[in-house]
Amino acid sequence: MRLSGSSPQAETPDYKFIGMEQGLERLYILFPKTILNDLFQLRNRTKHLKIEKEEKKIVVTIHEHQEGLKEFMIKYVFDFHLNVLEIKPEDDYLQKIKELIANNLISEFSVNSILEYKNQIKYWDGIKWTKTTSMNSYSNK
Repeated sequence: MRLSGSSPQAETPDYKFIGMEQGLERLYILFPKTILNDLFQLRNRTKHLKIEKEEKKIVVTIHEHQEGLKEFMIKYVFDFHLNVLEIKPEDDYLQKIKELIANNLISEFSVNSILEYKNQIKYWDGIKWTKTTSMNSYSNK
């Protein structure tokens, strides 16, 4: 395996490897920050990707984490055209939300708030991030 490029967020130094051009992958998906990201300054990373051929779904498991803290997981379920079908927070994620509400650290949080993440997913079209499924126009196809 070889790294061939950096994130399309080249203007953000945190996402660019020094001396490496922008990557030419066919598709980039930018997953949104969640309430736990904002509250604890967590980072999210793709931990697992599963293609379910029979159900015609792609399930992406995102772990939100910070060194020394528990990881929280959310599953994003896509169809084969990469439209979001559903968002499924794991039990530990929901339990943490309930705990934060009980301790008055966040206001009432509902399933509708989690579903809003669906509208915050972005796709890189080669020039800018968009809210519609698009392929990177500069990819190696």
